Amino acid sequence: MYIVYERNQREIADILDASLHDYGTRIPGMLCDNEHKFKPTWLVRVSDMEVVPGSTVDGHYWTLSYSWNQSGEIVHKGDEEYERIDHGKHQIIENGMDATKESRSVTFKGLVQQICLDFGAEYIWLDQMCIDQDDHDAKVYEIQRMHLIYMHACATLALVPELVYTGDKDDDGNDIANINGIPNSQWSKRIWTLEEAYLSLDTRYIGSNVHLYPRHTCGMDGSVLSDFIKCFTRPLGRNHYWKAHTALHHAKRRTTSKAHDQIFALANIFSELKNGITFNYHQPVRVLMIQFYTLLAQNDLSILLFGAPIDPETNDQVSKTIQKEAATLPSWTGVNGIHIANPDRVHNLGVQLYSCLRRKAHLG
Repeated sequence: MYIVYERNQREIADILDASLHDYGTRIPGMLCDNEHKFKPTWLVRVSDMEVVPGSTVDGHYWTLSYSWNQSGEIVHKGDEEYERIDHGKHQIIENGMDATKESRSVTFKGLVQQICLDFGAEYIWLDQMCIDQDDHDAKVYEIQRMHLIYMHACATLALVPELVYTGDKDDDGNDIANINGIPNSQWSKRIWTLEEAYLSLDTRYIGSNVHLYPRHTCGMDGSVLSDFIKCFTRPLGRNHYWKAHTALHHAKRRTTSKAHDQIFALANIFSELKNGITFNYHQPVRVLMIQFYTLLAQNDLSILLFGAPIDPETNDQVSKTIQKEAATLPSWTGVNGIHIANPDRVHNLGVQLYSCLRRKAHLG
Protein backbone atom coordinates (compact mmCIF):
# COMPACT_ATOMS: atom_id res chain seq x y z
CA MET A 1 0.00 0.00 0.00
CA TYR A 2 1.17 3.50 -0.78
CA ILE A 3 0.45 6.88 0.80
CA VAL A 4 -0.79 10.08 -0.82
CA TYR A 5 0.41 13.19 1.01
CA GLU A 6 -0.63 16.75 0.15
CA ARG A 7 1.58 19.60 1.24
CA ASN A 8 0.33 22.97 2.57
CA GLN A 9 -2.17 21.18 4.77
CA ARG A 10 -4.70 22.73 7.13
CA GLU A 11 -4.85 21.75 10.77
CA ILE A 12 -8.01 19.91 11.72
CA ALA A 13 -8.72 22.23 14.66
CA ASP A 14 -9.07 25.10 12.18
CA ILE A 15 -11.64 23.12 10.22
CA LEU A 16 -13.74 21.84 13.11
CA ASP A 17 -13.66 24.89 15.34
CA ALA A 18 -13.20 28.33 13.76
CA SER A 19 -12.80 29.87 17.21
CA LEU A 20 -9.41 28.20 17.42
CA HIS A 21 -8.14 29.66 14.16
CA ASP A 22 -5.87 32.04 16.05
CA TYR A 23 -2.86 29.99 17.10
CA GLY A 24 -2.47 32.25 20.12
CA THR A 25 -5.62 30.75 21.69
CA ARG A 26 -4.27 27.23 21.58
CA ILE A 27 -2.40 25.35 24.25
CA PRO A 28 1.38 25.66 23.70
CA GLY A 29 3.12 22.68 22.23
CA MET A 30 3.93 23.38 18.60
CA LEU A 31 7.59 23.89 19.44
CA CYS A 32 9.68 21.19 21.05
CA ASP A 33 10.29 21.68 24.73
CA ASN A 34 11.71 18.26 25.51
CA GLU A 35 15.41 18.64 26.34
CA HIS A 36 16.26 15.09 27.44
CA LYS A 37 19.88 14.06 26.99
CA PHE A 38 18.96 10.54 25.86
CA LYS A 39 19.62 9.82 22.19
CA PRO A 40 18.91 6.63 20.20
CA THR A 41 21.84 4.64 18.85
CA TRP A 42 21.13 5.88 15.33
CA LEU A 43 19.17 8.78 13.85
CA VAL A 44 18.36 9.89 10.33
CA ARG A 45 19.51 13.38 9.32
CA VAL A 46 16.56 14.72 7.36
CA SER A 47 18.51 17.09 5.10
CA ASP A 48 20.16 14.20 3.24
CA MET A 49 18.45 11.17 4.85
CA GLU A 50 21.76 9.75 6.03
CA VAL A 51 21.99 7.59 9.15
CA VAL A 52 24.24 9.14 11.80
CA PRO A 53 25.18 8.13 15.37
CA GLY A 54 22.68 9.56 17.84
CA SER A 55 25.53 10.61 20.12
CA THR A 56 26.66 13.17 17.51
CA VAL A 57 23.31 14.95 17.43
CA ASP A 58 22.78 18.10 19.47
CA GLY A 59 19.24 19.19 20.17
CA HIS A 60 15.98 17.46 19.43
CA TYR A 61 15.00 14.42 17.47
CA TRP A 62 11.58 13.22 16.32
CA THR A 63 10.13 9.73 15.88
CA LEU A 64 7.91 8.23 13.20
CA SER A 65 4.89 6.01 13.80
CA TYR A 66 3.23 4.26 10.87
CA SER A 67 1.66 1.03 9.71
CA TRP A 68 4.33 -1.08 8.03
CA ASN A 69 1.95 -2.27 5.32
CA GLN A 70 1.46 1.33 4.16
CA SER A 71 5.15 1.85 3.50
CA GLY A 72 5.19 -0.26 0.34
CA GLU A 73 4.15 -3.68 -0.89
CA ILE A 74 4.41 -6.46 1.70
CA VAL A 75 5.30 -9.92 0.39
CA HIS A 76 4.68 -12.98 2.59
CA LYS A 77 7.76 -15.22 2.40
CA GLY A 78 6.47 -17.95 4.71
CA ASP A 79 5.64 -18.50 8.39
CA GLU A 80 6.10 -15.10 10.05
CA GLU A 81 8.58 -13.79 7.49
CA TYR A 82 7.63 -10.80 5.34
CA GLU A 83 9.51 -8.57 2.92
CA ARG A 84 8.74 -4.95 2.11
CA ILE A 85 9.16 -3.88 -1.51
CA ASP A 86 9.04 -0.18 -2.31
CA HIS A 87 8.41 0.63 -5.98
CA GLY A 88 8.38 4.36 -5.31
CA LYS A 89 4.63 4.81 -5.79
CA HIS A 90 4.02 7.10 -2.81
CA GLN A 91 2.55 10.41 -4.01
CA ILE A 92 3.46 13.92 -2.87
CA ILE A 93 1.00 16.56 -4.08
CA GLU A 94 2.23 20.13 -4.26
CA ASN A 95 -0.16 23.05 -3.67
CA GLY A 96 -2.62 20.67 -2.09
CA MET A 97 -5.05 23.41 -1.05
CA ASP A 98 -5.05 25.06 -4.50
CA ALA A 99 -7.18 24.17 -7.48
CA THR A 100 -4.08 23.33 -9.52
CA LYS A 101 -2.20 20.38 -8.10
CA GLU A 102 1.09 18.82 -9.16
CA SER A 103 2.13 15.38 -7.96
CA ARG A 104 5.35 13.41 -7.92
CA SER A 105 6.12 9.79 -7.08
CA VAL A 106 8.63 9.00 -4.36
CA THR A 107 9.87 6.14 -2.22
CA PHE A 108 8.79 5.87 1.40
CA LYS A 109 12.15 7.36 2.36
CA GLY A 110 11.46 10.36 0.14
CA LEU A 111 7.96 10.71 1.56
CA VAL A 112 9.27 10.73 5.13
CA GLN A 113 11.88 13.33 4.22
CA GLN A 114 9.28 15.71 2.76
CA ILE A 115 6.93 15.34 5.73
CA CYS A 116 9.79 15.97 8.16
CA LEU A 117 10.85 19.08 6.24
CA ASP A 118 7.27 20.37 6.21
CA PHE A 119 6.83 19.90 9.96
CA GLY A 120 10.27 21.07 11.06
CA ALA A 121 11.97 17.82 12.07
CA GLU A 122 15.74 17.92 11.51
CA TYR A 123 16.45 14.42 12.85
CA ILE A 124 14.06 11.48 12.80
CA TRP A 125 14.14 7.98 14.26
CA LEU A 126 12.84 5.63 11.55
CA ASP A 127 12.91 1.93 12.38
CA GLN A 128 13.57 0.83 8.78
CA MET A 129 16.80 2.80 8.74
CA CYS A 130 17.83 2.88 12.42
CA ILE A 131 17.45 -0.85 13.15
CA ASP A 132 19.38 -3.49 11.24
CA GLN A 133 16.51 -5.87 10.50
CA ASP A 134 18.92 -8.65 9.52
CA ASP A 135 20.95 -8.53 12.76
CA HIS A 136 18.95 -10.38 15.44
CA ASP A 137 21.03 -9.13 18.38
CA ALA A 138 20.99 -5.51 17.20
CA LYS A 139 17.24 -5.70 16.60
CA VAL A 140 16.53 -7.13 20.04
CA TYR A 141 18.74 -4.49 21.66
CA GLU A 142 16.85 -1.64 19.99
CA ILE A 143 13.44 -3.18 20.74
CA GLN A 144 14.29 -3.13 24.44
CA ARG A 145 14.96 0.62 24.13
CA MET A 146 11.78 1.52 22.27
CA HIS A 147 10.16 3.03 25.36
CA LEU A 148 13.16 5.33 25.82
CA ILE A 149 13.29 6.27 22.14
CA TYR A 150 9.67 7.43 22.01
CA MET A 151 9.47 8.92 25.51
CA HIS A 152 12.45 11.20 24.90
CA ALA A 153 11.53 12.36 21.40
CA CYS A 154 10.49 15.94 20.77
CA ALA A 155 7.34 14.65 19.09
CA THR A 156 6.06 11.69 17.10
CA LEU A 157 4.71 12.01 13.57
CA ALA A 158 1.96 9.41 13.08
CA LEU A 159 1.17 8.73 9.43
CA VAL A 160 -2.58 8.25 9.06
CA PRO A 161 -3.51 8.77 5.38
CA GLU A 162 -7.12 7.81 6.16
CA LEU A 163 -7.44 11.18 7.95
CA VAL A 164 -8.94 13.29 5.16
CA TYR A 165 -10.67 16.64 4.67
CA THR A 166 -13.08 16.38 1.74
CA GLY A 167 -14.49 19.89 1.76
CA ASP A 168 -17.94 18.62 2.70
CA LYS A 169 -20.22 20.52 5.08
CA ASP A 170 -22.87 19.41 7.55
CA ASP A 171 -26.51 20.54 7.56
CA ASP A 172 -25.54 23.73 9.41
CA GLY A 173 -22.88 24.64 6.86
CA ASN A 174 -19.92 23.70 9.06
CA ASP A 175 -16.84 22.07 7.56
CA ILE A 176 -16.46 18.33 8.10
CA ALA A 177 -13.21 16.45 8.56
CA ASN A 178 -13.07 12.70 8.98
CA ILE A 179 -11.68 12.41 12.51
CA ASN A 180 -12.81 8.79 12.59
CA GLY A 181 -10.18 8.18 9.95
CA ILE A 182 -7.79 7.70 12.88
CA PRO A 183 -9.54 4.91 14.83
CA ASN A 184 -10.50 3.19 11.55
CA SER A 185 -7.02 3.44 10.06
CA GLN A 186 -4.33 0.86 9.42
CA TRP A 187 -2.24 2.75 11.96
CA SER A 188 -4.81 1.88 14.64
CA LYS A 189 -4.62 -1.84 13.90
CA ARG A 190 -0.97 -2.47 14.70
CA ILE A 191 0.45 -3.27 18.13
CA TRP A 192 3.67 -1.29 17.73
CA THR A 193 1.77 1.92 16.94
CA LEU A 194 -0.21 1.44 20.15
CA GLU A 195 3.04 1.32 22.10
CA GLU A 196 4.40 4.34 20.23
CA ALA A 197 1.29 6.45 20.81
CA TYR A 198 1.22 5.55 24.49
CA LEU A 199 4.86 6.44 25.10
CA SER A 200 5.06 9.61 23.01
CA LEU A 201 4.61 12.86 24.89
CA ASP A 202 3.31 14.63 21.78
CA THR A 203 1.87 12.75 18.81
CA ARG A 204 0.92 14.68 15.67
CA TYR A 205 -1.33 12.87 13.23
CA ILE A 206 -0.44 13.51 9.58
CA GLY A 207 -3.34 12.77 7.25
CA SER A 208 -3.61 12.79 3.50
CA ASN A 209 -4.48 16.48 3.26
CA VAL A 210 -5.02 17.59 6.86
CA HIS A 211 -3.20 17.10 10.17
CA LEU A 212 -4.13 17.02 13.83
CA TYR A 213 -2.19 18.48 16.76
CA PRO A 214 -3.90 16.79 19.72
CA ARG A 215 -2.96 19.51 22.20
CA HIS A 216 -4.92 21.98 20.07
CA THR A 217 -8.15 19.99 20.46
CA CYS A 218 -8.23 20.66 24.20
CA GLY A 219 -10.42 23.72 23.71
CA MET A 220 -12.73 22.09 21.19
CA ASP A 221 -16.29 20.98 21.75
CA GLY A 222 -16.02 17.45 23.14
CA SER A 223 -18.97 16.34 21.03
CA VAL A 224 -16.87 16.45 17.86
CA LEU A 225 -14.21 14.16 19.31
CA SER A 226 -14.79 10.41 19.53
CA ASP A 227 -13.82 8.53 22.69
CA PHE A 228 -10.87 7.10 20.77
CA ILE A 229 -9.56 10.55 19.90
CA LYS A 230 -10.07 11.75 23.47
CA CYS A 231 -8.06 8.75 24.61
CA PHE A 232 -5.12 9.29 22.28
CA THR A 233 -5.03 13.09 22.15
CA ARG A 234 -3.24 13.41 25.45
CA PRO A 235 0.29 12.62 26.62
CA LEU A 236 -0.61 9.19 27.94
CA GLY A 237 2.80 8.16 29.15
CA ARG A 238 3.36 11.36 31.10
CA ASN A 239 0.04 11.00 32.93
CA HIS A 240 0.41 7.26 33.56
CA TYR A 241 -3.16 7.06 32.35
CA TRP A 242 -3.36 3.36 31.52
CA LYS A 243 -3.34 0.40 33.82
CA ALA A 244 -3.05 -3.20 32.67
CA HIS A 245 -6.71 -3.69 31.78
CA THR A 246 -6.78 -0.58 29.56
CA ALA A 247 -3.62 -1.48 27.65
CA LEU A 248 -4.77 -5.07 27.15
CA HIS A 249 -8.19 -3.87 25.99
CA HIS A 250 -6.56 -1.92 23.14
CA ALA A 251 -3.87 -4.52 22.47
CA LYS A 252 -6.45 -7.26 21.85
CA ARG A 253 -7.66 -5.31 18.81
CA ARG A 254 -4.15 -4.90 17.36
CA THR A 255 -2.14 -7.23 15.15
CA THR A 256 1.50 -7.81 14.32
CA SER A 257 3.51 -9.80 11.80
CA LYS A 258 5.37 -11.72 14.50
CA ALA A 259 3.63 -13.17 17.55
CA HIS A 260 6.60 -12.25 19.76
CA ASP A 261 6.12 -8.56 18.94
CA GLN A 262 2.73 -8.55 20.67
CA ILE A 263 4.52 -9.17 23.97
CA PHE A 264 7.60 -7.07 23.20
CA ALA A 265 5.40 -4.02 22.49
CA LEU A 266 3.44 -4.50 25.72
CA ALA A 267 6.70 -4.98 27.62
CA ASN A 268 7.75 -1.50 26.49
CA ILE A 269 4.46 -0.03 27.72
CA PHE A 270 5.08 -1.68 31.10
CA SER A 271 8.82 -1.03 31.00
CA GLU A 272 9.23 -1.71 34.72
CA LEU A 273 8.73 -5.39 33.86
CA LYS A 274 11.36 -5.53 31.12
CA ASN A 275 14.13 -6.99 33.25
CA GLY A 276 12.08 -10.12 33.76
CA ILE A 277 11.37 -10.62 30.05
CA THR A 278 13.61 -12.57 27.68
CA PHE A 279 13.84 -10.58 24.44
CA ASN A 280 14.58 -13.34 21.95
CA TYR A 281 12.69 -14.25 18.79
CA HIS A 282 14.00 -17.82 18.94
CA GLN A 283 12.20 -18.76 22.15
CA PRO A 284 8.70 -20.32 22.05
CA VAL A 285 6.11 -17.56 22.12
CA ARG A 286 4.11 -19.47 24.75
CA VAL A 287 7.06 -19.27 27.15
CA LEU A 288 7.35 -15.53 26.49
CA MET A 289 3.63 -15.00 27.14
CA ILE A 290 3.79 -16.85 30.46
CA GLN A 291 6.80 -14.73 31.48
CA PHE A 292 5.05 -11.46 30.68
CA TYR A 293 1.57 -12.15 32.01
CA THR A 294 2.96 -13.63 35.25
CA LEU A 295 4.92 -10.45 35.90
CA LEU A 296 2.02 -8.23 34.86
CA ALA A 297 -0.43 -10.02 37.17
CA GLN A 298 2.02 -9.68 40.06
CA ASN A 299 2.42 -5.97 39.33
CA ASP A 300 -1.15 -4.90 38.48
CA LEU A 301 -4.31 -6.73 39.58
CA SER A 302 -6.43 -4.83 37.07
CA ILE A 303 -5.36 -7.55 34.62
CA LEU A 304 -8.33 -9.46 36.10
CA LEU A 305 -10.91 -6.86 35.04
CA PHE A 306 -12.83 -8.32 32.10
CA GLY A 307 -16.09 -7.16 30.58
CA ALA A 308 -18.80 -9.14 28.84
CA PRO A 309 -17.78 -12.12 26.67
CA ILE A 310 -17.15 -11.34 23.00
CA ASP A 311 -17.10 -13.30 19.79
CA PRO A 312 -13.39 -14.00 19.09
CA GLU A 313 -14.07 -13.74 15.34
CA THR A 314 -15.87 -10.39 15.27
CA ASN A 315 -14.89 -8.79 18.62
CA ASP A 316 -18.61 -8.09 19.17
CA GLN A 317 -20.42 -8.94 22.37
CA VAL A 318 -22.08 -12.34 22.14
CA SER A 319 -25.77 -13.06 22.70
CA LYS A 320 -27.24 -13.20 26.19
CA THR A 321 -27.74 -16.95 25.81
CA ILE A 322 -24.04 -17.54 25.29
CA GLN A 323 -23.26 -15.06 28.05
CA LYS A 324 -25.29 -17.15 30.50
CA GLU A 325 -23.24 -20.20 29.58
CA ALA A 326 -19.99 -18.28 29.99
CA ALA A 327 -21.20 -16.93 33.33
CA THR A 328 -20.51 -20.32 34.90
CA LEU A 329 -16.81 -19.49 34.64
CA PRO A 330 -15.05 -16.93 36.85
CA SER A 331 -14.99 -13.55 35.06
CA TRP A 332 -11.27 -13.11 35.62
CA THR A 333 -10.46 -16.13 33.43
CA GLY A 334 -11.18 -13.92 30.43
CA VAL A 335 -12.58 -16.79 28.36
CA ASN A 336 -13.82 -15.12 25.17
CA GLY A 337 -13.87 -11.87 27.08
CA ILE A 338 -12.20 -8.50 26.71
CA HIS A 339 -10.65 -6.20 29.27
CA ILE A 340 -12.53 -3.10 30.39
CA ALA A 341 -11.02 0.03 28.87
CA ASN A 342 -12.30 2.91 30.98
CA PRO A 343 -10.30 3.25 34.22
CA ASP A 344 -12.94 5.51 35.82
CA ARG A 345 -15.62 2.82 35.51
CA VAL A 346 -13.57 0.18 37.25
CA HIS A 347 -11.74 2.09 39.96
CA ASN A 348 -14.08 1.07 42.76
CA LEU A 349 -14.33 -2.43 41.36
CA GLY A 350 -10.55 -2.70 41.34
CA VAL A 351 -10.34 -1.58 44.96
CA GLN A 352 -12.97 -4.15 45.94
CA LEU A 353 -11.17 -6.89 44.01
CA TYR A 354 -7.85 -6.05 45.59
CA SER A 355 -9.36 -6.02 49.08
CA CYS A 356 -11.10 -9.33 48.42
CA LEU A 357 -7.91 -11.03 47.28
CA ARG A 358 -5.99 -9.68 50.25
CA ARG A 359 -8.63 -11.06 52.64
CA LYS A 360 -8.50 -14.47 50.97
CA ALA A 361 -4.71 -14.51 51.15
CA HIS A 362 -4.83 -13.56 54.83
CA LEU A 363 -7.38 -16.26 55.62
CA GLY A 364 -5.32 -18.85 53.79
